[in-house]
Amino acid sequence: MGNKCVAVEFYEKSLKIQETLPSPNYSSMSVMYYNAASMHRELENHEAALKHAERSVETARLAFGPDHTEVKENQMLVDRIRNKS
Repeated sequence: MGNKCVAVEFYEKSLKIQETLPSPNYSSMSVMYYNAASMHRELENHEAALKHAERSVETARLAFGPDHTEVKENQMLVDRIRNKS
């Protein structure tokens, strides 16, 4: 559990840095949001998991367009979290 908490902290820090950049790397941000959501989900922090999963969908859309498979995969995580909460 400790390593997951540390991982979440690093994802959060990395995302804050990306958000301040004039040209954020949305594809990387999508992966970081997805991974943070997965870690929060495993830690049973469903509210934070849902927040990050939704952001992963938003950033994937910005990076790849609405019909990309990554957008669909990220949306499936949102749906799984919503069904668990």
